[in-house]
Amino acid sequence: MYPILFSIGPFSLYSFSFFLVVSWCVWSYLFWKHLKASAAAHPAIFDTMFWITVWGFTVSRIQYVLFHIGQFQSNWLRVFTLWIQPGLGLYFAVLCGVLVSLWFRKSLKVSNGEIFDAWMYSFPPAYAFGLLGSFLDGGVVGVKSSLPWAVRYVGSEGLRHPVQLYTIVAIIILYFGFYFAKKNQKVASYFRIPGNTSVWMGLFLSLILFLIALLTNRVVYLRLVSVNQFVCILVFGQCLGALFVVRGGHRIVAGKIQNGNSFIRRKLGGLYARISERFARRHTQTPGS
Repeated sequence: MYPILFSIGPFSLYSFSFFLVVSWCVWSYLFWKHLKASAAAHPAIFDTMFWITVWGFTVSRIQYVLFHIGQFQSNWLRVFTLWIQPGLGLYFAVLCGVLVSLWFRKSLKVSNGEIFDAWMYSFPPAYAFGLLGSFLDGGVVGVKSSLPWAVRYVGSEGLRHPVQLYTIVAIIILYFGFYFAKKNQKVASYFRIPGNTSVWMGLFLSLILFLIALLTNRVVYLRLVSVNQFVCILVFGQCLGALFVVRGGHRIVAGKIQNGNSFIRRKLGGLYARISERFARRHTQTPGS
């Protein structure tokens, strides 16, 4: 691994810091490009990106501190000294960024679907560059492996799964898969509808990240799953629910429920009528009859 790309005197360029900046630049360009193509208000795009960066970075640091609080108990000033005690969270920062962009939806003058599509066009490539920095830095390691392509991380015992490379390859396949799918005339019109691309890409991406997290050495768990896997479950559920609504499943279910209610009412009404008729006949009969 190469945690330091190069050094010039007292100055050292760290691989993770470098690719983190590259990742932000890639996300910024692609996010801006998609919203501009969606006819969003141009000045509002830069305002939105600025506040996404500010709040995303803040929440990213807060997430790391909360789940690694033992590293800061001896000196809480380390929370603000990223160069001394590094560490950033990702998934909660992304969720925060999505919420901030939705907050600026009226200023952007675009639909929610366009905002989600902008995130799904910009986040996977940017995440891939960030993962490359993480791989060189060795901050996140996979579980032990004996496979031929297993790698050795600095400070970790034995050969391990290169989980960052797995994710990068999966993102490339997923990204180009959607690119060529949109070129297909049979489904191109479907993916032109705002929100459809983000729903399907979010569905596959969350599933991929959840599975790769099984091969990642994690220390922070929420019961049986890691924090990252928990976020993947939330995203997968939201995308599945959105797909259910888009495909008209809610109308089908609503119709089934209405038919079921009508059937139950008819049955109960008929049962009540027979009981009432029998009760009335018994009381109208004479003692001698």
